[in-house]
Amino acid sequence: MPIHSASSRKKLLECHDDIQRLVQVVSDRMSLLVICGFRGKTEQNEAFLAGKSKLPWPHSKHNCAPSLAVDIAPLQPDGKLSWNDIPLFKELGRVMLEEADKMSIKIRWGGNFVSFKDFVHFELVKPAQEFDSVA
Repeated sequence: MPIHSASSRKKLLECHDDIQRLVQVVSDRMSLLVICGFRGKTEQNEAFLAGKSKLPWPHSKHNCAPSLAVDIAPLQPDGKLSWNDIPLFKELGRVMLEEADKMSIKIRWGGNFVSFKDFVHFELVKPAQEFDSVA
């Protein structure tokens, strides 16, 4: 089930190589939609003001170039997205964490956040000095 959407492929290319490799592997197991890779200042602050992000510009891992975070959603067998299919989002989280472990890629999943469940969000976890600077 490779990522077929041109929009999804473009957004994935905005992400760190480790995220790209991981999402490609997971897309062999599940159909995915890439919602967001990099977010610029306006887009990040809009997400923050709308309550879709807990961090303003430039503090999100989406604000780095390449992006250190990706937002992805699982597609149902019919190819449609259902925001209410929490079990499918949890399955995506499980598969992402499982594959990341196999690939020795350290990630955090927003579905495991305590105060703000962000089922679409996955981010790299590494010492800051290993990452590129904020765009």
